[in-house]
Amino acid sequence: MIWFSFAILFARFFCTDFQIISPEFFEKNLFHRQCLEWVSYRELANIYAGLFCGSTQVEETTKALFKQTGLYHLLVVSGAHLVFLENIIDRALRGRDKTKLATFILFSVVCQLNPPIARALLGQVFKFVSAKNHLFINDETRILISGLWCLILFPQWILSLSLLLSWMASLALNYKIATWKKHFLIALYLLPFTQTLSAASIFNNLIFGFVFEWVLFPISFACFVLPGFSNPGNLLWQGSQVLMAHLPTSDATFAAATTNYWPYVFLFHLFHRLKR
Repeated sequence: MIWFSFAILFARFFCTDFQIISPEFFEKNLFHRQCLEWVSYRELANIYAGLFCGSTQVEETTKALFKQTGLYHLLVVSGAHLVFLENIIDRALRGRDKTKLATFILFSVVCQLNPPIARALLGQVFKFVSAKNHLFINDETRILISGLWCLILFPQWILSLSLLLSWMASLALNYKIATWKKHFLIALYLLPFTQTLSAASIFNNLIFGFVFEWVLFPISFACFVLPGFSNPGNLLWQGSQVLMAHLPTSDATFAAATTNYWPYVFLFHLFHRLKR
């Protein structure tokens, strides 16, 4: 499967003019537009639009707060949000794999299939297919295959920094170690992109990331689905932003994406395979 994916990817770069998914899909995405309309009248419309509709038009003060604390990836839809959504579904619909996958697909389409969420979605699809067909595909292989198929579907993403960051972060999360160690490992894996090891960013993600995953995101999702339940979410977000204002400032900056980073990504896959 891996070598087949590499072969398809190699061939794909000789026919980049052929579009598997038309750009018009993103311009005319009815699901995305309906989602933006659904939250447009809410007090925290820009936050809900970022979290659940894939919008990047977040209020500048909110965006700056998340960026200066190294938590911006929590505000804009990424592969992590599929994990958060999976936590909710697992508790509400135990054993409903088809329902879970359908929810992931709908959520990803609503969010415009940005590179990190497309990679995470493909990973979930391969996980579902391999389980149904009793195929043993380990997490590292699934991460590699889903990333390769992202590039097959969207060759222009070879210059996507968000795809590179989410790919490397998922490799770091693949280790069965304590949560605080995973956050430190993510920072190490992303060091070539951030160009500095930010202790503040590690600390903020460890503390606020836990609160976001298990409190803020589930309640925000409930407020998104049930507009009449918005008041608790509004109060929680106001308190969270006050808390974030007192968090240490991260000094991490991101370099521009270039093709020079891809050998680094594949080298880490080789490292993971040699460790097995």
